[in-house]
Amino acid sequence: MKLRPRILNELKPGSRVISHNYSMGDWLPDTARHMDSGHTIYLWKVPSNVGGTWDCRLKNEGTRIYRQRTLKLDQGYQIVAGNISTPGGPAAISGARINGADLSFTLYQKGPKGTESVVFKARVKGNTLEGTFESPGSKSVKGTWKARREPSTVKSLDGPGSNIMKLLQVKEP
Repeated sequence: MKLRPRILNELKPGSRVISHNYSMGDWLPDTARHMDSGHTIYLWKVPSNVGGTWDCRLKNEGTRIYRQRTLKLDQGYQIVAGNISTPGGPAAISGARINGADLSFTLYQKGPKGTESVVFKARVKGNTLEGTFESPGSKSVKGTWKARREPSTVKSLDGPGSNIMKLLQVKEP
């Protein structure tokens, strides 16, 4: 536990940390292996810090038109929750996850054929995100997106307000 702040602040996103019999408190492991001997081996991947408010530009494939959106993210280590602005108001994102420097989430929105899902994927580089979005059921919803985080909204990964486990009602094993 004493090393956790240094791990989160000094190691590169995606770095792997292994522990024998020692958990890291409310930072849930990516994998835990319980051995017949009664010992437990834990594996964590250091997540990028994505908490904060992001100004996004989305561009559909084959067009020159950009759409502006605001993405607000809360983060508890590798678990992420938040919402994105849409013409109909803020919409919650679903299935959000950070794996090292790779962020992914799904947005469910109303389309001409009912509710459709749009899968967003991006690579985190400090205060920038860059990636793609695509609707598995629609060839017309596909493109690229970029985002910049407002520096004043950055939150610590390991400190007061960094834990969203209560929000997500996730219990430590």
